Amino acid sequence: MRDYIKILLVFALPVFANSKYVGNYYNNVIEEDSCNLSQELLDEIHSYEDTANKIINSLINGKYKGGTYKELAQFVDKFGARVSGTENLENAIDYALNLMTENDLENVHGEDVDIPHWVRNYEYAELLEPRQVKLPVLGLGGSVSTPAEERYPFAEKDRGETIKIKLSLNYTKYEDSKSRNSVGEIAGSSLPEKVVLISGHIDSWDVGVGAMDDGGGAFISWYALAVLKGLGLRAKRTLRAVLWTAEEPGLIGWQAYNATHFNELGNFTFVMESDEGTFTPLGIEYAAGTKGGCIINEIVKFLAPINATQTKSSSAVGSDISSWTESLIPGGSLLNANDKYFWFHHTQADTMDVLDPDDLDKATAVWAVVSYIIADLSEEFPRERDNFVLDNINKIRTDPLVKLVPKKIN
Repeated sequence: MRDYIKILLVFALPVFANSKYVGNYYNNVIEEDSCNLSQELLDEIHSYEDTANKIINSLINGKYKGGTYKELAQFVDKFGARVSGTENLENAIDYALNLMTENDLENVHGEDVDIPHWVRNYEYAELLEPRQVKLPVLGLGGSVSTPAEERYPFAEKDRGETIKIKLSLNYTKYEDSKSRNSVGEIAGSSLPEKVVLISGHIDSWDVGVGAMDDGGGAFISWYALAVLKGLGLRAKRTLRAVLWTAEEPGLIGWQAYNATHFNELGNFTFVMESDEGTFTPLGIEYAAGTKGGCIINEIVKFLAPINATQTKSSSAVGSDISSWTESLIPGGSLLNANDKYFWFHHTQADTMDVLDPDDLDKATAVWAVVSYIIADLSEEFPRERDNFVLDNINKIRTDPLVKLVPKKIN
C-alpha cells in the first residue's frame, strides 16, 4: 500500500476531460446502391423479419417490457458505486452471475482478474487570489495526491495576473486485488466454437452509482441473452455476454480476457460493446468493411418499429473492445442519442433517473436482434476491411492496449 499526502499551495488550475476511446471515423456511410450482397444472402437476412419483430414486441409490448430497467434499478439500489478493488464490486459481480443463472443462461462463470484498488480520501480547493472563494473539485479516478511544487506557472501569465489556488488532494493506492469478468452464454446449435460477444462493464467510479456508466451497457448485454433464451431462440454460433470488471482504471478486465482467450480470437465472429450511454437508440456504429457494413444495413431495417435504423462506420468501436475492432475483429457499438452523456459521466449525477425504461427496452432490442442475426447467419460475418490489411496482429499479445493501426494497401 502506498499513501500519498501532500499539499500544493500555489497552483494554476487546468481543466481535464476524461473520455472513452473514440476511433477515427471513415465517414463513409454505405449507400444501399453500392452494396453487392448476393441474392441468397439477402434472402436469408430478410427471412429474419418475423424473428426480429418477435424480439422487439416482447420488449416493447410484451413479457419483457420494463425488464432491463427493473433489473438495473434493483442492482444499482442494492450496490451503488462499484469501485475497482472493493468488496462491494465483488458482491455486485456475485449478484450479476446469479441473475444470469436465474435467467437460464448457460456456462455462467467468473474469470479471475487482478485489478487495482484506488480510494478517494479527501479533496479541497480554494481560490486565494485575486479573491477568496472555495472551489468545487473532483479528481479523476486514479489521480495521485498533490505534490508540493508549482506545476503550471505558464497559466497565470496568460493575462499577466497572479492566480493563487490552495489545492489539497489525498488518495490512496492499495495493492491489487482479485476480481472476475462475468460470463454467460447461449451455446451455438451447430457452430458452438464460433462466438458473437456482447458486453458492457460492471464496475464504476466512486461518485454517482454507475447507472449510465456502465450499468445500462452491462445490463442490456446479459438481458438481451435472457430475452433470446426466454423466446426459445438459439443461434448457430454461441452468443456470449461478458460484463467486464475494472474497465474504469484502464480496461483491466479486457486485458486479462484478451490474454486468456487470445488463441480463440480467430473464432470470434463479431464483438459488441455498449459503453457510451443507453439513451434513445438510433442504430449501430460499426467497424467493418463494405460487405460487413452492407449486412448491418440490412439487419437494422428490422429495427424500424423502434426508429433505430441508422448506421455509422468507424475505424474502431467500443472502449474495452477497441483494440479488437480497430484491426482484428469486426464489431459494433450502440449508436444512441447521447449528446448529454458527459453531463453525467463520472459525476454524482450518474444515477438511475438519467435512464429511461422505454429507451432501455429499445436498446436491449437492438442488442438482441443484431447479435442474434449475425450469430445465426449461414455465412460468416466478413472480416475484410476495405483497402487495409492487418499489420503485426501479434502485437496485441504482448501489449494488449496497443491500438493496431491498419496498414494501407498501396
